[in-house]
Amino acid sequence: MRYGERLKLAMAYANLNQKVLAQEIGIKQPSLSYLINNENVNGSEKTVKLAVACGVNPQWLDSGEGEMIGSSSTSNKDVQAVVYLMDMLSDEGKSQIRIKMEEWIKSILSGKHPLEEVSLQDNNLRRR
Repeated sequence: MRYGERLKLAMAYANLNQKVLAQEIGIKQPSLSYLINNENVNGSEKTVKLAVACGVNPQWLDSGEGEMIGSSSTSNKDVQAVVYLMDMLSDEGKSQIRIKMEEWIKSILSGKHPLEEVSLQDNNLRRR
């Protein structure tokens, strides 16, 4: 199954149309349409954002490996705690966290262990 077909399945799973999904991840709808319909697309730099927006496994969306909906040991309480902590950050801090999370996910998907390098003393993560 090609990338665009997996992306269509992910969108159906999330009940999202192209316009809404494109807005959610910050791209234009024609760009999303290209990812879906072009047979030569083998993933995208936006794969992690697309997967998160659709609630699917980023590795599956990127390569077709693994399950579309991966099992996770993370509870809803864990997610709520992270959201609560993120809400306490400044806009710049939130932006820096999002950038780091995308880097970490890409690193994990490539087989590296990015969390070994995490420093909790980043000055960009100031509270509001």
